[in-house]
Amino acid sequence: MRRQYVKRKIFCLFLTAVLLLSLMPVTKVRAEGNYYFGFGVKTKDVYLAGTDDDVYAGFRFRDGTEIRKLLDLDGNDHERNQYREYFFTDSVKDPWMISDFFLEKDGNNDWYCDYVYIYYPNLFSYSNPCTGYPFKVYYYIDHDFGNEKNTFLYQQKEKLRASQHMTTGAELSM
Repeated sequence: MRRQYVKRKIFCLFLTAVLLLSLMPVTKVRAEGNYYFGFGVKTKDVYLAGTDDDVYAGFRFRDGTEIRKLLDLDGNDHERNQYREYFFTDSVKDPWMISDFFLEKDGNNDWYCDYVYIYYPNLFSYSNPCTGYPFKVYYYIDHDFGNEKNTFLYQQKEKLRASQHMTTGAELSM
C-alpha cells in the first residue's frame, strides 16, 4: 500500500514538472546574433621578431564568409616577446560553422609569431562568453610577395585539431 502511494506521488511530481517546463518560453542563446571572439597573439623572443606592420586575424566559415579584424591596440603591437589580447563582438549567423582561422600581415617587415590563443564563443555559459584554445605558430611571416598578402592559415578538423597551411602565392602543406 505504501509503495503504491510513493509511486503515485513520484508520478504526480514528474507530471507537474513536465507541464511547468512546457510553459517556459524557449529562447535562443545570444538571440541577437552578437558573439564574443578574441585573439591572444605572442611574438617570439628572438632578435628582430617584432613588426610595426598591420597584422590581421580572422575566421572563415563553411559558407565562404569571413570575419577579418585588425589586431591593433594603443601603443606598439607585435613587439619582441610581447603578448596582447584583442577582443571583439561580431554578428555572425552560426559561430559553430567556423572552418579555419588565419593571420595576415601587410607591410615589408618580417614578424615571428610564437603562438595564437583563439577565443571562440562559448554558447553554454553566460558568465564566461569565450573559451580559449592555444595554437602554436613558430613561423616567420615575412614580407609580401608582389600583391599577395602573406597568410598563415589553420584549418579546423574534428574538435579543434588543426592542420597547418601557409600561403605565399601557392599553398604549401607543412
